[in-house]
Amino acid sequence: MLVIILRNIDLQYLLTTVNRTCKRLCDVIRTSSVLREVFDFDCRIQLKNEDLKKVLSHSKRFEQFMLFSGALDDCRVCDIDYNFIKYFDKAKSLFWMTLVDAPISTLGFLVNVPNLQILNLTGCKNLVDADFLAVASCKNLDQLYLSFTKVSPETLINITTGKRLTALDVSGVKLKLQHCHDILRYSWETLLFFHLSLEEDIAQNQFELHIRDVYRGCSFNLFRPWRNLV
Repeated sequence: MLVIILRNIDLQYLLTTVNRTCKRLCDVIRTSSVLREVFDFDCRIQLKNEDLKKVLSHSKRFEQFMLFSGALDDCRVCDIDYNFIKYFDKAKSLFWMTLVDAPISTLGFLVNVPNLQILNLTGCKNLVDADFLAVASCKNLDQLYLSFTKVSPETLINITTGKRLTALDVSGVKLKLQHCHDILRYSWETLLFFHLSLEEDIAQNQFELHIRDVYRGCSFNLFRPWRNLV
């Protein structure tokens, strides 16, 4: 009965406030995986290494898992990587994962989330090309957000090939027109929103002529730093 009642309360509020009410409630919140189907934490809570370990141990119940900037500031990168690899191993129900600005430096755990549809790694600056290759294992991806990361255009083409994406955001990743063609070649039939950046030497009218006018079914949002607009 307690679990049924607690499911109606936001998880962040459960872990930061309700669990301090009494030992009984604390034990129910700590041990019940059902309460962790939607895990959505922002910078208002700081997870320590032991906290992250406990959270990820409930991964088999996750449907949505979201950590935003600052939530992992109290954890070392090596501990974050270890906990994700070790404990994020049963997330068969997970369809939405957001790790905005997370200091994570591995994506090897993605092989354990076969039904992932939305992946947001915006601002994860510790990830390199070898890490992003793990995204290729997510066969059911519908939306992919890799803005302001270190993914290379070649790897981006590799991991999006064969996927029927509806939204792709790689703002801050400098693309050539040919890179845009290579990405759109496989996803133009389904892609509705494409947020991107271009190499500095590519003029706006070139993009309009060779990309926007060719792939009319897609909505493009071209990000350029303000200094390049003057």
